[in-house]
Amino acid sequence: MVKLGSMKIASLPPLANRSRSTLRNSQEEEDRRIGTELVAGGTIYQAHTERAQAFEKLMTPLVDQPNVKMDRPLLISPGWNTDLHKFDYLARKLLASGENGDYAVYLKEGAAYRDPEATQPLELAEIPKNIKVFVNIWDELNSPPSITAPQLKENLALLQQAVGPDKVDVIAYSMGGLATRNYLDQGGRGIRNLMILGTPNQGSRFGQLAGQALDRNITWALDYCGIKPSDRPAMAWTAADSPENLDLASRWPQQRAAVENLRIVGASEEPTPAVGDSPYVQGDGIVEPERLRMPEADVRVLHGHPFYHHGALPHASGVFAEMREFFGWDQAAGTLDLPPLPPPHLDTPYGKM
Repeated sequence: MVKLGSMKIASLPPLANRSRSTLRNSQEEEDRRIGTELVAGGTIYQAHTERAQAFEKLMTPLVDQPNVKMDRPLLISPGWNTDLHKFDYLARKLLASGENGDYAVYLKEGAAYRDPEATQPLELAEIPKNIKVFVNIWDELNSPPSITAPQLKENLALLQQAVGPDKVDVIAYSMGGLATRNYLDQGGRGIRNLMILGTPNQGSRFGQLAGQALDRNITWALDYCGIKPSDRPAMAWTAADSPENLDLASRWPQQRAAVENLRIVGASEEPTPAVGDSPYVQGDGIVEPERLRMPEADVRVLHGHPFYHHGALPHASGVFAEMREFFGWDQAAGTLDLPPLPPPHLDTPYGKM
């Protein structure tokens, strides 16, 4: 105790110790805020994933849509942590008429396969000229656009060798949209019509939070959400206002000019972590509608269905209708009898998107 006249004042710890303690408390509070926000968003996302999966049991996705005939091959580009079977419903719908080939071809690092696990290789000469459905499979599920854009270039060249056209159509899903834009940004050609689906073209709050949690090693939140240290490069591209995302956006006009037609499709169906003053806005659970948009682009925002959830967008009927109109697919009368697919297994909120 220190006496000051008649007053007694408790001795204070040294200033350096007080500063360190205050800083530590401030860091812990910030960790709790970031971790809590990330976990809360993940909990909401998981609930809507389960809702979409429950709806799949009631009605097979795309069963209400007509079968189609395609004029050009379609190349599908997946996003971050995209389940290998994410596009099964879409691929099978495109094959159901019998007009677009007998099976989908999966392309991985310049090689072709009959299966998404890349265990059944195909020689170039084995691929029939009438095959129209192709799916990119990246080297790793969480590879960032800086890695996947060169793989897109390699796979697109193989597709063109196999079935011939100078330009093909592309559906780029989620971070696959950023990979496709990065490919175009580097002078890539060969895409006629490009649909960008559920892509954080201007970044996302999810990417910000996940990147911050990784940088600060907030393990309890990362473990709950299924986010790993190896996801950090991908999060840099998907985070709102990150250097990578802003740099790519700065050259949007040349990316847009590299394709003949472009449409951006997203959803406004469920609470989505937001970048602005409001913690949540209506989006697809990952991407805010305003973060989909790019200057002078045709943007369609859908709502009113459980499949307008980020993870279910590739097999939402409204999205398929947008594809039919945008790519100019004709209705086909034929149909194939295809058995139902098992739903994906849900490990963590973001374990397999």
